[in-house]
Amino acid sequence: TGTNPSNYGSGSMGDKKTDPRYPVDMVSWEDCERELPRLGLGLPTEAQWEYACRAGQAGPYSGTGSLDEMGWYGSNSEFSAHSVGTKAANQFGLHDMHGNVWEWCEDVYDANFYGTPEAAGPDPVSTSGSGYRVYRGGSWYSSARYCRSAYRHWIPPDFRNFNNGFRPLRPLP
Repeated sequence: TGTNPSNYGSGSMGDKKTDPRYPVDMVSWEDCERELPRLGLGLPTEAQWEYACRAGQAGPYSGTGSLDEMGWYGSNSEFSAHSVGTKAANQFGLHDMHGNVWEWCEDVYDANFYGTPEAAGPDPVSTSGSGYRVYRGGSWYSSARYCRSAYRHWIPPDFRNFNNGFRPLRPLP
């Protein structure tokens, strides 16, 4: 494990890049949109992602409520991704909703979207606004504030980084 995040990405994480126990990283939103449909998968909307992350909890972190117990982030990760599922699951049985890798969402970023009438319906999704896409959850490199259930962030859809990944969504039949 290193301490300088510039050592990561572009395959420099060695065996972790091919170990199926680790999260996929270095993937852009565009990569997800191109590849996931071929597998019958997609990205969750931002609302779906937050619902899954919160798992019925109102606090900043689901599960036990303690980020140290729920996720890998800058203060406990030794600046490296970790095997998925090694921290506690939330109330829905989901692991790594806080930290490890940022997770892409389907939505276009719009800072004011949740104040619009479109956001009031079931399963809202922002389809206009900026040219950026939403990603959530924080990463092994993030401070605790970026790993909160409610924290929203955005980046260009072609961006790839050592701590960007995804959580695929399988639509119900």
